[in-house]
Amino acid sequence: MTDEEIEVRRERLSAQKRAFLEKIKQKNSVEQEAGPRIPARTQPASSVVLSFAQQRLWFMHQLDPQAANYHLPVSVRLRGPLQIDILERCLTEITQRHEILRTTFSLEEDQPRQHIHPGGSVELRQIDLSVLPEERRENEARIRIREFFQQPFDLERGPLWRTCVLFLGREDYILATCLNHMIADGWSIEVLLTGESNCRMPRHCSHYRQIIRDHSSRARRAQVARRSFLSGSSRISGG
Repeated sequence: MTDEEIEVRRERLSAQKRAFLEKIKQKNSVEQEAGPRIPARTQPASSVVLSFAQQRLWFMHQLDPQAANYHLPVSVRLRGPLQIDILERCLTEITQRHEILRTTFSLEEDQPRQHIHPGGSVELRQIDLSVLPEERRENEARIRIREFFQQPFDLERGPLWRTCVLFLGREDYILATCLNHMIADGWSIEVLLTGESNCRMPRHCSHYRQIIRDHSSRARRAQVARRSFLSGSSRISGG
């Protein structure tokens, strides 16, 4: 995005959002290395200030809410029996465990703040491609996953992460997850893929905890594989 394009989009913002932009610019002009430590919250809070990184991401989202530049997508190939209801319960358990997955962002007294919501059930989107001729399924899966990853997030309404499963054939699936950068980064995804496999989870999650362990060795290759997949230069692979 050129400076001219940024300026045009800046002029389209409300006076309230432009004023907040000026505050961010002023803060960024001062070295933060020797700043005060952030105190730990001793009690649950429903409204929390944004970090400096989140403030910048929030403002970039105001410039172009439809952009997918700050989406963090991950997909894995699963083979074997899959019980959708148990998978949904496992995703719900993960959401209950991590407040950030239940967080939205909105202006409050001229300042963007993050709002933590009570936990709720996670609805897993399902796409059945098994009805297509086998030779069309891989390409159609690539198209559907690309569309899924590029769908915009609504920071105010949420949720800011979503998951879908594509059925390609008998015991052949792709599990796709996309998170907004406001609530996650590359390290967070590593925790999601590998750390959760070591946590105490309900008994019904034991099978999918093993699936996470099986795929944990691929976590560090996820970004490279994703770019290759979305560019169309490689086929979907479970290896």
